[in-house]
Formats: sequence, structure tokens, C-alpha cells
Amino acid sequence: MNGIEIFANTILKEACRVQASDLHIVPRQKDVAVQLRIGKDLM
Repeated sequence: MNGIEIFANTILKEACRVQASDLHIVPRQKDVAVQLRIGKDLM
């Protein structure tokens, strides 16, 4: 697996672990912001 595949697997596993209903990946200038919705909260 390459870096992006490892990153994707990591965030998907974490989203499942915390039972997130939404997963937001927001591109920024030099990186990305990853946010999970858990209940009514976007973290």
C-alpha cells in the first residue's frame, strides 16, 4: 500500500471505531482537515 491508501484506511477505521455518521475531508493549502460527525457534533 502507498501513503494515501494507508491514510485513507486509517481515517476510515477511526470513523468506524467512533461510529461517526459523516466523514469530511477538507482540502487546505498544504494539507487536509479531517472532521467526523459523532451525534450532532462535528469534530
